[in-house]
Amino acid sequence: LDVLVEKLSESFLTLWNSMKVTLDKQTADLRRKVMEAQGQAQAHQEAKNQSQSMSQDHFADQKKQWTTRVMQLDTQLDDARRELEDVKYKASQEIAKKSDTERVLREEIKAMQERLARAGSSGASRGAGGPV
Repeated sequence: LDVLVEKLSESFLTLWNSMKVTLDKQTADLRRKVMEAQGQAQAHQEAKNQSQSMSQDHFADQKKQWTTRVMQLDTQLDDARRELEDVKYKASQEIAKKSDTERVLREEIKAMQERLARAGSSGASRGAGGPV
């Protein structure tokens, strides 16, 4: 019976050692897989963060370009408005000059017509009173 117990103990010890080695290998494999999965998850998170950062940077760049463009267009619009006001001012000055010139010319024409009328009436009165 002692031999049987001894053999049974040896078998049990062998089985125990075998199972322990297998369990240790499986534990090591699982730990390695967990570490790999964590590494992959971290890599995915870093890639996601980098992508978000790049998207935010791209958005910020686009916003900056848009803001710059809006400022340029505002400046151009202000310049165009000033130029329009300048042209309107010059046009009104030119119209005023033309109106003054027209008024002066009308007055001169009227004065010439009056002189002609007086000259014509004085010439007609001389012709009526002269010898026949």
